[in-house]
Amino acid sequence: MAVLAVGLTACPTDDVSVGSAGGGGGGDSTGTESDSATMGSGPGTATDVADGTGTGATDSMSATDSMSATDSMSATDSMSATDSMSATDSMSATDSMGSSTDSMGSSTDSEVCGDDVAEGSEVCDGLDLGGQDCVMQGFDRGTLGCQDDCMAFDPSSCIVYGGDCCANNGSPGCDDAGCTAAVCAVDPDCCNLGWDAMCAAAALAEPLCYGVGGSCPDCGNGSIEAPEACDGADLGGQDCVSQGFDLGPLGCQGDCLAFDTSSCIAYAGDCCADNGSPGCDDAGCTAAVCAANSDCCNLGWDATCAAAALAEPLCYGVGGSCPDCGNGSIEAPEACDGADLGGADCISEGFDGGTLGCAPDCSGLDVTNCANEGFGDCVNNPPAVACLPEEQCITDLAMPPTQGVCADVTCVDASDCPLAPPGGTAPVTCTDVTGEGINECILACFLPGQICPPGMFCALGIACAWPAVP
Repeated sequence: MAVLAVGLTACPTDDVSVGSAGGGGGGDSTGTESDSATMGSGPGTATDVADGTGTGATDSMSATDSMSATDSMSATDSMSATDSMSATDSMSATDSMGSSTDSMGSSTDSEVCGDDVAEGSEVCDGLDLGGQDCVMQGFDRGTLGCQDDCMAFDPSSCIVYGGDCCANNGSPGCDDAGCTAAVCAVDPDCCNLGWDAMCAAAALAEPLCYGVGGSCPDCGNGSIEAPEACDGADLGGQDCVSQGFDLGPLGCQGDCLAFDTSSCIAYAGDCCADNGSPGCDDAGCTAAVCAANSDCCNLGWDATCAAAALAEPLCYGVGGSCPDCGNGSIEAPEACDGADLGGADCISEGFDGGTLGCAPDCSGLDVTNCANEGFGDCVNNPPAVACLPEEQCITDLAMPPTQGVCADVTCVDASDCPLAPPGGTAPVTCTDVTGEGINECILACFLPGQICPPGMFCALGIACAWPAVP
């Protein structure tokens, strides 16, 4: 090995045995070996002698060497008694261990706050925040900074949302995170600039802002507050019927924004058949039938309800299997339908003539325009026999009368008068023929071509009458 200078001056007289020239660990070499090493720059030399046994036990340097006790190594430190390396091969104390800096490596560089690199005990350093931000530090938004000494974050520019969500609170956001997020998603200025009247109005319309306190509506307090449609039992006077249903209890949705109509019932089904559901698909028919039998609405529309509907005029023409009054064809239980009178006329109905009709609901015949013959002969017959109930016997003033006729003295127009006896052309007229201010029904004969029925004559050239028979 190369000889290493150690900067020490050895004493010229120091001859020391330093161990075997053989391998380490007390080798068995029998030869001796002398290694000469120049020690530093001084005039002296040091001679290391290995004895024949290779077990030198003393250091190659004497205590008088120029190396201090601190700098030098003992024989044990420099090389073990069994080291096979000679003093010439071994390093000096300085080379073997090196300076503390060379042997152990340099110490850790000092932390420098302000170099934008968080290191060592630093929490942060300038822009290096270790991935942290205002939200992670418990705030809502803003810009996180670092303290000048790098030992803590600077949250002075972080923002905590606060203030009444449903009022102009002036600060960014409001005191409920969910409400703030919902409103600011639509209008970012509410979080970036300030929570103004527009933000408050948006909160009032946002379900996530209900019940968050302040002036926001509190759904569940049993009192309607805008924009609630209802709140618990407070339905604002509404019920299932006002909501377009027929029956049932109205409720309120959990968010108070709408009514709960899940228990409301809409009547449905054929009114004239057993449909199984409460009511039927016509409100008028349902009401009429249920007025007589409430079970038809409360329990179900069975065969009994259907039979009642078939007999109820309000159920005619409502569709399904109910009769369709107005289609011109008689269907049970219709008595007639339009012109279909089933062969009936006024005479079959006990009148002398006229025009038979059908009731609008097809429930019966209309005899309004049916009439009996009037203008009977009450001069030659008893008035009770000759005249209709609504007529009186009108005669001349002769005693006994020489002429007369049954007449209705309560008419308003000709339609109120009875039929004329057949065979004449004299028209039925309602007029004040006597000048007494009272209208009478007459057979007018004062115009040419107006001929009285057979057996009657034109009395005074005005009205047809019956002459007395001698």
